[in-house]
Amino acid sequence: MLRWLALAALAALAAAGCVSAADAQQHDSSKDFNTLSDAGNTSPNGLWSDGTTMWVSDSVDDKIYAYHMSNKSRDSTKDFDTLSDAGNNDPSGIWSDGTTMWVSDFVDDKIYAYHMSNKSRDAMKDSNTLPLADPLVGPTGLWSDGTTMWVSNYDFISNNDKIYAYNLATKARDSTKEFDTLSAAGNGQPIGIWSDRTTMWVSDSGSDKIYAYHMSSKARDAMKDFNTLSAAGNNNPTGIWSDRTTMWVSDSDDDKIYAYKMHPAPAVSSPTVSPPRVFVYVPPPDTKPPTVKSVERTGNATTTDHTLTWDVTFSERVRVGPVALHTNYTSVANATIPDLGTAHDTMLVDVP
Repeated sequence: MLRWLALAALAALAAAGCVSAADAQQHDSSKDFNTLSDAGNTSPNGLWSDGTTMWVSDSVDDKIYAYHMSNKSRDSTKDFDTLSDAGNNDPSGIWSDGTTMWVSDFVDDKIYAYHMSNKSRDAMKDSNTLPLADPLVGPTGLWSDGTTMWVSNYDFISNNDKIYAYNLATKARDSTKEFDTLSAAGNGQPIGIWSDRTTMWVSDSGSDKIYAYHMSSKARDAMKDFNTLSAAGNNNPTGIWSDRTTMWVSDSDDDKIYAYKMHPAPAVSSPTVSPPRVFVYVPPPDTKPPTVKSVERTGNATTTDHTLTWDVTFSERVRVGPVALHTNYTSVANATIPDLGTAHDTMLVDVP
């Protein structure tokens, strides 16, 4: 606990970056948690939520507090009060799959596991292999996709600031999935981590920002950084968690959780689809094709496959079924019936 407090004090002295007033508009104060101090949660660190409850680890109280997401009020019935009994005296990052809550310990260099249902220990799921990832000095944030557990490392000794990866089931190290680019990016005091499986965000208590990295290549994705924390007063960011719309960031100095709007996902343009031409099989001796009443697109086109599926409704009964439909919006407008290999008793109907 003393080491963590010393690091928090050093982080508070780090220089803050300048941001514009326009950037500060990303702060969504209506979703802030301002009730932590009243609860005694004065050293908030890791965050995790199931969408209904927000859990917040406290590195001084050695417990995890629970709050309602809806109104930010306390829900002490869901607190974890058993951390000290387990020897988990410097809790930092937290992550859960809904059944187990994992809690990293900054001093013990391990990850403790607890049952979500009754908050009791589940030592069989502990990760005791972290020291083998030498020089993993200070495990801080946790995030998992259910298969791999990523653990951020705040190495104040040799500046080996990175994110280690472990198999969640076996606890074995998986160096192929690690992020080794943090120090080069200036992300020298990594604390909280969270991912949407495409981007990994990493809070930095020294630069008062959140860095973004590609999950696939581990390269920087600076366009998705959060540079607005200092303008909001969030000068010692620790844990982070998001519901993909809002990013919540705990602050161990302010004893609160700030909320920020997530960067909007880029718009995906749909291909322009011309009205299809529908080929309808009409059995002899009929010669008049049925009238098309409506056409509804039910399939999706991609840049490599332009075949679409359509539901077609006719205004009168088609006597013989099923109705054979053939559509291809890229070529059918200029095609002839023989080009599509249709029989002589197939009629072409233009859809309005």
